[in-house]
Amino acid sequence: MTCTVGVDFGTSTTEVAVYDHGRTQIVSGWSGSPILPSVAAFLPNGTLEIGQGAKTRAGIDPKNSIHSAKRIIGLPWRSDTVQKFRASYGFDLEESPDGSPVFVTRAGKKSAGDIAEIILKHVAGFPVFEAIKADRVAVTVPSAFGPKPRNVIVAAARRAGFDKIEVLDEPYAAVMPYLAAAGGERFLAVYDLGGGTFDFALIKVNGVTHWLLASAGAPYLGGNDIDLRLADWAAETTLITYRQDLHSDPAVRHRLLLAAEEAKIALSDATETDLDLETIDPTLVGKKLKVERAQLERLCQDLVRRTFATCDEVLAKAKVNPSKVTDVVLVGGVTRMPSVREALRGYFGRAPLAEHPPDQVVAIGAAMAAALLSGDREVFKG
Repeated sequence: MTCTVGVDFGTSTTEVAVYDHGRTQIVSGWSGSPILPSVAAFLPNGTLEIGQGAKTRAGIDPKNSIHSAKRIIGLPWRSDTVQKFRASYGFDLEESPDGSPVFVTRAGKKSAGDIAEIILKHVAGFPVFEAIKADRVAVTVPSAFGPKPRNVIVAAARRAGFDKIEVLDEPYAAVMPYLAAAGGERFLAVYDLGGGTFDFALIKVNGVTHWLLASAGAPYLGGNDIDLRLADWAAETTLITYRQDLHSDPAVRHRLLLAAEEAKIALSDATETDLDLETIDPTLVGKKLKVERAQLERLCQDLVRRTFATCDEVLAKAKVNPSKVTDVVLVGGVTRMPSVREALRGYFGRAPLAEHPPDQVVAIGAAMAAALLSGDREVFKG
């Protein structure tokens, strides 16, 4: 029976799923976790750190701990997106001879494609691949990605050691696990709010046959932007309250971003949490900032509103009223935020599907899609 792999290389995290003997499952890496932070750190001793360890190092060695590289992959130096990225993050970036941006690290100059290759090579070395040989690998990309970013990711996957690669749009992958749930004609909306991009797609389904009616996206809108908003608020509040500038030191700035991300995640379950300022800047001994969920929602409400402008565009293009959408598929860790789910319920008049974790559904669906492309017709019988 077919054995295939789905790889969701994301801005914030990377997930991998394997379809084998009629069963699809998320697999873990060397750390034992199924979620790999998409971060590569170049250590002073010449070695590499990938994943959670690299993410932790960002707080002490920010210019050599590269994260969020997917936000600028395949883009020219002079693009608005690259310039916005430069302003938002504390990396050393410069223009390469071919007109693309490169990160200046202690290990040399690295493009966003090089960072993708490093992370995907780490994935290719997961323990599961010692026991299986994949017939096909599906690597997913946002629908909003143009030919250049897609080609860069495929090239990175090949250099990383993957073979027989298929490129799959994330909305197609996301609906795969839901196709066998019920028969008949349905309209599935895929709301994909990831770390760096937003995509919305409307897919018509009849049984397991499905086709895209319309899609659109914002290539620079995601959870990273929520982190930046919360970090900026915390920095401003700290400056007013304690007369300390958290933006003045790149290492402090990166620790602030990490703390903002952790607070955002915590506030999906809790109504309030604390930012421990001492762990961000050791001079702020014993100081904390309380962050309420309502405060986070106010800070990012315009970002969430922007996603629904895209929903309006797609549904108008497909000539489908929101009330006619059968189900909404959630993709991306940001969709765990209660305010996002409440907004979706209000827009579509129904609660979104939650059978599969939103940060794993794309990888699972990609592995299933790869099996279908390899001729396996047992995919939806498991």
